[in-house]
Amino acid sequence: MAGRGFVLYSHRLRHTGDGTGATGVGVVPGTRRRADLVAAIGEELGLIRPDPDRVAADCTLLAELLGDPPDRAGRESLRRLAAAAAASDRAAAAPVLHLIAARLPRFPRPLTLLAPLLAAADDGIAGAALDLVSGAVAAGELPLD
Repeated sequence: MAGRGFVLYSHRLRHTGDGTGATGVGVVPGTRRRADLVAAIGEELGLIRPDPDRVAADCTLLAELLGDPPDRAGRESLRRLAAAAAASDRAAAAPVLHLIAARLPRFPRPLTLLAPLLAAADDGIAGAALDLVSGAVAAGELPLD
């Protein structure tokens, strides 16, 4: 239980400031904040009992920072989150799946993003990813070739 308290404490520290953090030379404003959110979501999804509300709140903040379509760093952030969500439970992964679904139509090579989710051990996560694939195919956003 002490480890969980530390995660909660470090989570609050990351998310109560103005988001600027310690930035180095050449860091684009908002990039540090985005990286912090991705790390916090990944940490939360890695817990034995992740908090879906915390994941949802962080995904909402992250969605505002990603841009649409996401830039290169944003696409890498989504790939990291997809891998973390694939190893989590379906309730906690749902906000990440929603975030991915919103960006999927403009994501280059969307199967690279969905691959870890399709291979998830949790049937609910894999099924949701399969729904995203079939929806993209039906909308003509993902050609079958």
